[in-house]
Amino acid sequence: MNKQAVQDAVAINQESLWVKPQNPVASGSENSEALKVVQGFFAAYANEDTDAMKEFVAEDIEWYIPGRHKLAGTKRGIKEFTEFFAKLGEASFKAEVMILAANDNYVIRCTPRVQHYFRAKY
Repeated sequence: MNKQAVQDAVAINQESLWVKPQNPVASGSENSEALKVVQGFFAAYANEDTDAMKEFVAEDIEWYIPGRHKLAGTKRGIKEFTEFFAKLGEASFKAEVMILAANDNYVIRCTPRVQHYFRAKY
């Protein structure tokens, strides 16, 4: 393992560097139907309710997780998607939303350490 890469990762993941805005919704995105779908999804995720999460995504969902770890890669379809989130739950992983922005077709969600881009089902 590259020691410098590990040190860099530790240095950049300091919570003090990632101050959460009071309102994570980007200006101009407040009335987006796509954003409402994503907010519903993440509310279900926060409650670890995979059945409710499925209500907000298409059967043929593609969810991309960046990185070089065991969970990285593209999860295709509801089965892989729910299995992935079940594994996150087992690991007690929680993603904190920092910023949400939307247009008519896409929503971008940013966290201190991860970004996900996906088409909402609506």
